[in-house]
Amino acid sequence: MFPAFPIGATIPSILIACAQSGGLTSVHQRVSGLPLQPAPSVWYFHDKPDALVRHVFAGAFTLHELLQHHTVSPIHLSLIAHSRLADVTGPELWALCRYQSNHRLIDSSMRLCPQCVEEDTIKFGSGHWRREHQIKAVQICTKHLTVLHDQCASEKCNTRFTSGGHILPGQPCPSCHSTETSGPQIGSISAGYLAFCKLFTDALIMRIPELDAEYRFNPIDLPKLLCGGNLEMFEKMLERWIGDQFGVISSECAAAMDFLRSPFLVAQRGSIMPPLMLLAAFNRDLFGVPPEGDMVRWVDRA
Repeated sequence: MFPAFPIGATIPSILIACAQSGGLTSVHQRVSGLPLQPAPSVWYFHDKPDALVRHVFAGAFTLHELLQHHTVSPIHLSLIAHSRLADVTGPELWALCRYQSNHRLIDSSMRLCPQCVEEDTIKFGSGHWRREHQIKAVQICTKHLTVLHDQCASEKCNTRFTSGGHILPGQPCPSCHSTETSGPQIGSISAGYLAFCKLFTDALIMRIPELDAEYRFNPIDLPKLLCGGNLEMFEKMLERWIGDQFGVISSECAAAMDFLRSPFLVAQRGSIMPPLMLLAAFNRDLFGVPPEGDMVRWVDRA
């Protein structure tokens, strides 16, 4: 029997909750039925949803349900040409993104929103690691507008949260048993950074048309529209828009400027999504949602 958990709980969070509720003996339970010797543990498959569906979850999920609701794979769908998505639904839709690597988007540490933890504890009996809180460049909860916590707040501990800790948010720190948590000091949250984070997390549930192959080169016109093509001036505009959080996403800003200088070269990189998302959020803040921005929610295509 599987415990209740929210839409958006990460796969590691689901596995930990299952182990704590008795649905699994532990996250180190061995998986039978695989041609692997010695038999791997359940935790070995925390980033292998195909194998989890077949050998661990025993019909509790379909593969596309797991990808749609509990991974950041949906974000990759916005990179796929809309013409390819037009007639694709259900499992075929999620097959388009299932083989995309999520490691470029997900942080190695784990982060939580204290308010979300409180709400999950009331509704589901425990806190959960949320997928929208693990996106590298997104260090705030866009629902509660608070900085995400990534470590124990005990002065003698300060242990950072990692998936290897095998605890759920709100549970005692394995090192010092404190339940107090803290996050980085990133300054007052700017409207620009919030817009960027919100667009990134919105991509989990809906199409972001600016990332589509048909439209992704449109931002190269922004410097010309705003400052006569002067890239240095445009970069300063972007920095001011991001405000106090410029240090948080400085690498994304640098990649965005690289894209504007050499769009076709940079577009081949596997890490093109964050800078495209940044430029799309900046453009939307100035000019609104583009005409091709009709809302397409992934749940409607399931």
